[in-house]
Amino acid sequence: MEQKADFQERAIALIHPELPANAEKTVANTIRHYEDAVRRQIRSETGLRLSDATLKNNVPVRVVPGFPFRFAQLISDNDDAVLWRLIIMKRQLDAACVGVASLLQNWSRLEHWMNLPAVARGGAPTLESARDIVQCLRTLRQTDKIIDELRQIDEDVLGAYWHGHGERIEIYWMAIALFAGMSGLNIEDLTVVVLAHEVAHAYTHLGLDIGSVYWSDDGFQQTDRFVKEGLAQFYTSVVTQKLRDRLPTAFVAYETLLKYQSLTYHAHETWFTATVTKPQEIVRFALLQAREIGKVSDVEWRGLLETTHLQLEKQRPA
Repeated sequence: MEQKADFQERAIALIHPELPANAEKTVANTIRHYEDAVRRQIRSETGLRLSDATLKNNVPVRVVPGFPFRFAQLISDNDDAVLWRLIIMKRQLDAACVGVASLLQNWSRLEHWMNLPAVARGGAPTLESARDIVQCLRTLRQTDKIIDELRQIDEDVLGAYWHGHGERIEIYWMAIALFAGMSGLNIEDLTVVVLAHEVAHAYTHLGLDIGSVYWSDDGFQQTDRFVKEGLAQFYTSVVTQKLRDRLPTAFVAYETLLKYQSLTYHAHETWFTATVTKPQEIVRFALLQAREIGKVSDVEWRGLLETTHLQLEKQRPA
């Protein structure tokens, strides 16, 4: 426990000064603005609710500093503020490299342009030097290694759904701000993606069906992570698409985040073929069955999806 606290303390001390000054406020304001909409969408898609006359459990969302344990450990193990600054600037460096290369490609024309400022004349060598420096910084082996290690973390790295004793959702604003810089995403878009994922965990676990039944704690805890994370990812995809009118680029953020996530977080991509109609309906009914079973393996879950699909197809009008 002490070691975890040490990792967290070192990670916060290292990363906090490198983040935008308004990052925490941006994450908190985004949660405040979109939480109700996200909950409504997931409630509509799952048919589940988080409260009734006898059970009041809305699973509060808290914006907190710091990082999930393995992310904090990765930062602590790479105790170099400049290296993390370069990681946070990664997309800016990519854009700078493209910009300088474009200037060099057109320099033969620009050099003889009558309106070219005097300070820019003869600038090709300077631009070539700038291009080489930026290219070197954006392809450092150390930064690529850390990003690869981040991809291998097989747990939620930007938020967490805590259950068992005092269910709650934690949104790690520092992790979101760091990742937004690294991936070139807006903090707002990424916050909504993380919020949707963690709220989906809460609904699939504690959401009450028509009979006021929820997924048992033991059943949910012991169910294969490919199933639990697959469900959270599936509903995150649906919600971010449903919110396109209000937040057009949230789905882009969801797709971008996928590129940095482990295999577990891609499980839902293999559930259906492109020809399957109404996958949301299939998942909803399969989820209800899985919750009745309790502990569900990935193989069992895929079997439930297939059986549910066949049953629903038989019920459709010819």
